Amino acid sequence: MIRSYTKNVSTKEEPKYEIRWEFIVRYINEDGIRRQKHLKNYKTENECRKAKENFLQSMSKNTLRQGSNFAYIFNDYKLLWATYSPTTVRVNKHWFNVFILPYFKNYLVEDIKIKDVIGFQNELRNKNLSDNSIKNITAQLKSFMNYCLANGYITHIPFYSRYTAVRVREKKDIVIWEIDEFAKFIQYYKDDITKKAIFTLCFSTGLRTEELLGLQKKDFDFATNTIEIRRTYQFVEGKEYVSTQMKTRGSKRTLFLSNYVANLIKEYLDSNNDMEDTDRLFPFKPRRISKWMDLGIAKTGVPRTTPHGLRHSFISNSLSNGLPITAVQKYAGHSTSRTTLDIYAHCCKKDEKSVSLLYNQAFIELEKNCNEY
Repeated sequence: MIRSYTKNVSTKEEPKYEIRWEFIVRYINEDGIRRQKHLKNYKTENECRKAKENFLQSMSKNTLRQGSNFAYIFNDYKLLWATYSPTTVRVNKHWFNVFILPYFKNYLVEDIKIKDVIGFQNELRNKNLSDNSIKNITAQLKSFMNYCLANGYITHIPFYSRYTAVRVREKKDIVIWEIDEFAKFIQYYKDDITKKAIFTLCFSTGLRTEELLGLQKKDFDFATNTIEIRRTYQFVEGKEYVSTQMKTRGSKRTLFLSNYVANLIKEYLDSNNDMEDTDRLFPFKPRRISKWMDLGIAKTGVPRTTPHGLRHSFISNSLSNGLPITAVQKYAGHSTSRTTLDIYAHCCKKDEKSVSLLYNQAFIELEKNCNEY
């Protein structure tokens, strides 16, 4: 804002008043704090206007002005993380504080172009980050820009799949256990009801490890043989959390247990009869579960996998045996069936040969019928 005012320039000899000019500019300082610049005593309007333009030009070098600075908007954006799990918040903070903010903190969001995103990705590659890490960091940046778009800071997001999409190298196939392989593994723990209950429940329901460790006694209903998935366990920075904030909107679900698994859980609860309804069913940390699994694999010689690999085995075996994709999706707690197909499509590889054999047999029958005529 530019305006004039009257200044008293009187001397002892004679009173005198003159017109002077001043300007007021509101801006954001380097700490993201709102400030106001008020300069006056310019003799002409042009002189005042030029001084204002020079000030704005100097401020554009650090771009902390008008509230559209990347770092300033980020202070509002991260408030959305209040609904995220502690693990997700920790990962998001790491991506932004270590990689994204140091690069973009002095940008105005409307000035970020496709070339800036590509330059950022190239800098990440120069730091020898994996393609998967670059993809995850880019996804965080894109989420932030979508927030800016939704709140009117920008008119479009600077991403174009042809140039900014990160191609992740194909990962090694995840080991899928068949039922006989799991039976061989669990035989090692046949006399340990705790470990037997943990691994059998994971293999037969596809629970995520954090969902398994968040279970409470009250979540089981043995009248209907069901289990309610309502909480997740988190271990972040040396602290344990049991949160009702689930990974996806489909993660809160009800699962049906087979009679065998339900009886196994009953047996486990009977061996821990002092357990309260709100106590964690399995009061362990993920690392302990992994060590037990590694030991069982080493002793039985089955293909090496992880506790999360049991989830892959459950879903893949369900799809391979012809269960409806929508049913498997809901049982797994995925938001959409596309997630189920994209992640677990590798389970169909073992059926490729059977498909060819199916058509081979069909053509043999067709040729046989033709020869009869």
